[in-house]
Amino acid sequence: MRHLPLSENYASFSERSRKAVSDILISARDVLVEQGYPRLTMRNVAERAGISVGNLNYYFANKQDLLRELLQAIIQGYVEDFSQIIHDKDRAAIDRFESVVRFIMGDLETRETTGFFPALWALANHDPVAAH
Repeated sequence: MRHLPLSENYASFSERSRKAVSDILISARDVLVEQGYPRLTMRNVAERAGISVGNLNYYFANKQDLLRELLQAIIQGYVEDFSQIIHDKDRAAIDRFESVVRFIMGDLETRETTGFFPALWALANHDPVAAH
């Protein structure tokens, strides 16, 4: 599964808190991919992360906040992956382009991508956070 980088909002958090947030985001992504948006509840995410709902609410007040941060982390992960490929000056431009295409094609074959993005597209019809 893909790495989910945390936003700058968590820079001042302790290492333990950053790990907790990371675990929560991974759990939310996994629930969404495996069970779909209707099952993406605070309770299911907390259970998957092995924490209480109260502990989850300490980091994310509601599902919209959790979804917003999850989407930001996923987008940032792609930005970092593409940036690493395209800024590799030791490789010719055509090699970097081919690497980007290979990355995209490989990513399209993962369960994470084939489960996450269709759920997100369907959700965008009903949820302003996902639509944005």
